[in-house]
Amino acid sequence: MASFLAAFGLVHIAEANPELVEESLAAVPTSEQQSEYGLRNGSALVVPIPFSNPAIGAGLSLGAGYLFQLAPDADTSFLGLGAMRSNNGSEAYGLGGNLAFGSGWTFDFVVAEAALRYDLFVDDLTFPVEQTGTLFRGGVAYEIVQANTLGFNFRYLDSNVALREGGIRPDDISDDSDLELGSFGLSYDWDLRDDGDYPTDGYFFGVSVNRGFSLKNDTRSY
Repeated sequence: MASFLAAFGLVHIAEANPELVEESLAAVPTSEQQSEYGLRNGSALVVPIPFSNPAIGAGLSLGAGYLFQLAPDADTSFLGLGAMRSNNGSEAYGLGGNLAFGSGWTFDFVVAEAALRYDLFVDDLTFPVEQTGTLFRGGVAYEIVQANTLGFNFRYLDSNVALREGGIRPDDISDDSDLELGSFGLSYDWDLRDDGDYPTDGYFFGVSVNRGFSLKNDTRSY
C-alpha cells in the first residue's frame, strides 16, 4: 500500500526539484514589477526524474508544471501533470493543482490512477501481485483573519490487489485486496512566515483532524 500511495506523489512535481521550481517562480510576475496577473502570465517547466525502487524496479517519472500568480497578494498557484513507468510494467498517471486567490480562498486537488506490480511476502512465501487504484483528493481553505486559515478536505481511494499468476490470495491480504475508502477532515493553519513561497523568517503551525471510512464495509473506519 505504501508504494501504491507513493506513486500518487508524482503530481506534486513542484517538490521534485527545488532549483527548477525557483527558476520558474522567478519568471512569475510580482507586484513590484507591476506586471499583469492571471493564468496567462505564468511559467512552465518539464522535469524528467529517473528512479530505482526495490519494489517496482527502475524507471522514469515525467512531470510537467505551470506556475502562475492570480493576484498581487496571492501565493503562487500551480497546475501539474505526472506520469511514471518502470521496467517491470508498473505505471501511474496523475493531475494536480493548487490555486491561491487573493481573496483568501485556496483550492487544491489531485486525481491519479496507478497499476503497480510487485512481490508481496507473506511468511516464507512470495506472491507476485498487481495493485490498481484510483485516487481523488480535494481541499478548500479560507483565511478567516490574517495568518489564520481554516480548511476542509476529502479523499476517495479505490484499490484492488490481484495475483498476477492466478491462484488464491493469502488470508492475510484478503480483507485489503478490494478496498473503497473515503475520508474527510478539517484543518487549521497559523502562518506567521514572511513569505508563503520562500520564507526566511517566522513560524508555521498546523493541525488537522480526519475521519476515514469504508464505502464497502461499514465496520472499517479509521
